[in-house]
Amino acid sequence: MTPMFFLRSFIMNGLAVVLKKRVLVLLSGGIDSAVCATKLCTDGNDVYALSIRYPNSANAEEIDNAIFHAKRLHIKHVVVDFNFIEQLTVGVDANMSFNVGGAINNCISRGKVPMPMSVELLHVVALMFARMREIRHIYWSIHKDDIVGDSEKKIFEYLRALEGPATLGRYSSCKFELPFIGFSKKEVIEIGESLDVNFDHTHSCSSSSRVACGVCRQCVLRADAFESLHPKKLAG
Repeated sequence: MTPMFFLRSFIMNGLAVVLKKRVLVLLSGGIDSAVCATKLCTDGNDVYALSIRYPNSANAEEIDNAIFHAKRLHIKHVVVDFNFIEQLTVGVDANMSFNVGGAINNCISRGKVPMPMSVELLHVVALMFARMREIRHIYWSIHKDDIVGDSEKKIFEYLRALEGPATLGRYSSCKFELPFIGFSKKEVIEIGESLDVNFDHTHSCSSSSRVACGVCRQCVLRADAFESLHPKKLAG
């Protein structure tokens, strides 16, 4: 092989790296974010992942799963401790519920730790994280089964309003992407199966951080989706 061949290969490989789109995925440790992260990597993006750890290890199982998938995909992963939530929510009813533009907040409360606005806080932190790294696209893996009623429009209004301040100043503009907004839980799992996502390392329960309760909305969605795809062969 000639020196020119090696030079051309070196240049092309360098261009491939430069042309990769840098993206951020919100990696919760559940099915949807694991599938989203895997798809982004398969598509050749330069993927960063962001997870949040709640006080008192309230989402320990999810964090363990997020770390597993990040390592498996060889992506840059940051876990942010949200210990300050306890200070923000002093005097707040642990059973209260905030809807994010009409979307279900899966992490309303874990035990005695109220987390009524955890999704909104995650989004704000994600914008800061992305702007500092000149990342222009943040992927949130919410799907249509997460929507309460006919509120998809409200979710987009909420995100566009949130993105507004991020366009100010010297930092790059940043946009939230919802790749699964038109997909059901079953369809997201089908995509994940085609990508060989390890679902054993995902956690869906919104009531328990370790053992799935089997009765909350997220547990039911998960069970129904797997049962529909694989009758009498439920995933754990």
